[in-house]
Amino acid sequence: MEADNRGKQDARSAFARVIHPLFFEHHDHLLREIKAGLDGPRLQVNTQRFHDGTPWLQVRPIGGSGTRAELDGQTYANTAIVPLWISPQFGSVEASLYATIQLGNAVTHTESGRETPYVDRLLAVAPFLEIRQDRDSPLPNGQYRAGEAINAEIFAKVLAASGYREMIVLDPHSAQAYDYFTKAGIEMLPLTAAQLFADYLKQTMTPGSQHRVVALDKGSLQRSLKFADAMGVDPVKQMVVLDKTRGVDGKIDELSVVYGSLEGADVIIYDDIIDTSGSIGKTCKKLKDEYGCRSITVLATHGVLSYPAVDNIIRYLGEGIVDRLIISDSLPNAQFNLQEIPGVEVVEVGGLLAEAAKTVASSSVGAARQDEKLSSHLLTPQAKQAVWEEFRDRITQSSG
Repeated sequence: MEADNRGKQDARSAFARVIHPLFFEHHDHLLREIKAGLDGPRLQVNTQRFHDGTPWLQVRPIGGSGTRAELDGQTYANTAIVPLWISPQFGSVEASLYATIQLGNAVTHTESGRETPYVDRLLAVAPFLEIRQDRDSPLPNGQYRAGEAINAEIFAKVLAASGYREMIVLDPHSAQAYDYFTKAGIEMLPLTAAQLFADYLKQTMTPGSQHRVVALDKGSLQRSLKFADAMGVDPVKQMVVLDKTRGVDGKIDELSVVYGSLEGADVIIYDDIIDTSGSIGKTCKKLKDEYGCRSITVLATHGVLSYPAVDNIIRYLGEGIVDRLIISDSLPNAQFNLQEIPGVEVVEVGGLLAEAAKTVASSSVGAARQDEKLSSHLLTPQAKQAVWEEFRDRITQSSG
């Protein structure tokens, strides 16, 4: 009997991929990229609805029966690698959140008579989470709202309660949003697309350009500094930091340069999200009309692309307000709504996500943080004021 149990233990997979059909339906392109980088087996997910519309889900091995007897006291895999999104691009935020927690429950649930779960451990791979609502909203009079629901905090607590204790996330929106997940007990591996964008640009940019890496505000400075480092440029000499003030409607009223020079520069802007693209368009127009920038390349990790983003982007490129838009395929809108537009280029992130998932699944988040292959792709979000003060100290040391 001991020999039989050892045989089952040895046959158990280190990890298995588990994908909810909702996500595959909306973004099979990126999931195929991730699949290509993972050599583990896949657990099949079956979904339907009860007569009253309540979702039903079952996970089972490919070709298996999905019965208690099939497990026979032995988990199927050590780790379930679960790609997930929480975004209205997958039907609705509510649908993608419920799909995620239902799937997590299915592979970790045990009960009397069946003490064995399908897996011992859940590893979430999150190309994008809609966690921009991360604090009380500011009001034009300098006050702040109270009593708002903070979605970043809600999602963190719900995922932690559903068994997700480790997560790989790509370019989270802010340090505050990120902190909700760590406070909920989820160990995070924060990736950034900065190195991927830099590698892509180095192959395609025009020689002799006078590049300036532009941080749209202090909140994007950390990301921009990481990108500058990946490009191999001196941030003290080739970084520009902007400051924006917004009106009652949230649109940009004023734009000023708080560090650096833009005159005649070939500008590269690296942002985490493009939503309607209204703000980025207004910023780029000011940079060309008022600051004399020669060209502008916009990089964005997440293509939220709410209406009328696509129409705006076509106009910006057509009128020369933006010269190039390079966006990752972290969300399906970037792949399907932009691919036919001249001047738009898409960088794939699935290989990076798969490599990180394999590294964590075979060891831990802590070990992945020390992995040399991932080191250039890691960026732990910091409070924007701390980043700004550290950058000012760097400027002072350089000038001294």
